Amino acid sequence: MGLVVTHKTGASGNIIIYDNNAASGNVLIEVDESVAGTFDIVFPGDGILYETGVHAALPANTSLTIFYQQG
Repeated sequence: MGLVVTHKTGASGNIIIYDNNAASGNVLIEVDESVAGTFDIVFPGDGILYETGVHAALPANTSLTIFYQQG
């Protein structure tokens, strides 16, 4: 399980992933990105548990793909 992040500009920003269905609640992941390009984040073991839902807040010109296993 993990993430693929694509950032198209050099402007910095934070990707924040919440355990919720909106941009509030517990922050489970926060990634600071400032360089244009694509990178992977792989979580070892069973990954990260989202109990309520998953919501991602992204800076402009950024896309995110989340790979998950439904339990």
